[in-house]
Amino acid sequence: MTNAKTVLNHYVPKFYLKNFSILGLGKSVWCFDKDLKKKFKINVKNIGCEKGFYSQEIETYLSGIESKASPVLKKIINHKDLKKLQWHEREILASFIAVQDNRTHEVRETMKPATKQLLEWIIASMPDENKKSLSTEEIKNYINRKAEEMAVETQEDVLKESIEQFSNMLLGLQWILLENNTEIPLWTSDNPVNKVNPIKAPPYMPNLGYLCAGVAIYFPLTPKLCLSLYDMAHYGLLPSEKRIMHSTQNIIYQNHVLFARSYRHIFSNDDNFELAKKILKDSPT
Repeated sequence: MTNAKTVLNHYVPKFYLKNFSILGLGKSVWCFDKDLKKKFKINVKNIGCEKGFYSQEIETYLSGIESKASPVLKKIINHKDLKKLQWHEREILASFIAVQDNRTHEVRETMKPATKQLLEWIIASMPDENKKSLSTEEIKNYINRKAEEMAVETQEDVLKESIEQFSNMLLGLQWILLENNTEIPLWTSDNPVNKVNPIKAPPYMPNLGYLCAGVAIYFPLTPKLCLSLYDMAHYGLLPSEKRIMHSTQNIIYQNHVLFARSYRHIFSNDDNFELAKKILKDSPT
């Protein structure tokens, strides 16, 4: 029986990453590593993944979502027209976006700090005699291990229980297909569903939820296409489901947002990552 801890699980699907493959190399992409500050060429089967990242149950569930979404994405890419989609295909794509938004390494990492704080508070509240047998290092290791376990459980619970609700929220936004008409390619990343909001949230309140006023969601499909979803109450009902982006500034903005939201890796069909280097230089944190 296969050990789930040794299985390579992709948190960004291979079929999706192939849409950003280098011309003539259908299974390889250029990757920029934010931590190492360097670029390299890599096969999509070896990136956007980690051994034992999911349980077998979740891996099977995700495979089912991907098998349904793959032909829908191909249809959009081939026709460049959202009107070609039937309603059930939009539902499939909404589920895929919701899953992709909640399955990544970045999402799991964001769950850990609050858990660690809670565990630290609980341990600090324990009577001193209960802590005498444990060293500071042992307590630290326990907190880190438990925070990791709880983040995995929470992420998998979200994927199992909340995707239908999330996809319904996404279906309530306005969908616009953005077509890149510049020489600069759109990037994607290891956390490819990107959310922005020009409305500043009150302290300690989120503003990037699917139902938050002013939210805009960008999901690059290829170097030339990006699916965007908008809060209609804030942006108004746009007259068309497709917009052509002629300005390089639009693409630079999209790539800048994607870079900021990525966990570690940026993917492109082109090896020019000067913008990524500039962002790191201007904002090293």
